[in-house]
Amino acid sequence: MGETEALINILGGQRIALDILGGQLEVEVREASVKLFDKYGRHIPHSLKSDVCDFDRNFRLNQPEIATETDYANRILRLHSNLGINPNVTCFEFKQETERLLRLIRNNIRTANIVNGAWLPIILPKWEGTRGLGTVLGEQYLKAIGKSYKKAFPGRTFCNCEKSFVNKVFIASNSRHNCLIERMEQEAVIGIYFPTALQGFSIDASQECVAKLPKEFILSGLDAIIAMIMYPDILARDKDTPCLDLSALFWQDNRCSFYFKARDDRLEFDISGRQRDAHTWGSSGLLFIG
Repeated sequence: MGETEALINILGGQRIALDILGGQLEVEVREASVKLFDKYGRHIPHSLKSDVCDFDRNFRLNQPEIATETDYANRILRLHSNLGINPNVTCFEFKQETERLLRLIRNNIRTANIVNGAWLPIILPKWEGTRGLGTVLGEQYLKAIGKSYKKAFPGRTFCNCEKSFVNKVFIASNSRHNCLIERMEQEAVIGIYFPTALQGFSIDASQECVAKLPKEFILSGLDAIIAMIMYPDILARDKDTPCLDLSALFWQDNRCSFYFKARDDRLEFDISGRQRDAHTWGSSGLLFIG
């Protein structure tokens, strides 16, 4: 009887229940929407075969103030001055598109919680020329990170622990990252980077879960690199920032990927052999594009 009374209350009370029984009202039954992210903005693992563990909240990121056109302009300036590429996006356009993407996320009960974690609007510049991914990474993007990081933290150093990238960098087939590159070949892409959405997930688990997410979500790789250029003060603050995995990118084969690890005196970019292992302090990220 208790369950029957609870059901009547869910329907709206006895009067409505009687109208349903009498045929004056109809009831439509559909499967409840399953939330994809928890109250911390972390993806809720459902039926993953790969390794996932709880995350350590002592490893955290601070959400920057991103509200005014000036806030957006400052991040564009970091990208332009350090990468040497004009993204041809105004601060108004950057702000407007970010707000549109946030509305899409927040208006969907399945994805809304992801914004409870750190979120960083980024601009991925148009992909110019025919140079390979490894060449662009080694000769352009990582050098820009070094410049941006040293400006943010003058007393620290950026350590690129792997010097050779030509013909050694590949995109994980199940990461959706190829779709991002295809869009970048046409135009600059504005997206929102969620660096801790997969904290505690192994790289294998991060790649596995992308297929379960809406098509607008892409596993992080190049976006994490661009984000580090635009937000070194957030992503490389100190030793208590998470180790950021670039799970969409492989080095040489599918047993190694890349990561950023910030310390109190330096930022390291290196090759990871933690493909199958989950750690409380490690985090793959997600990129959302409309």
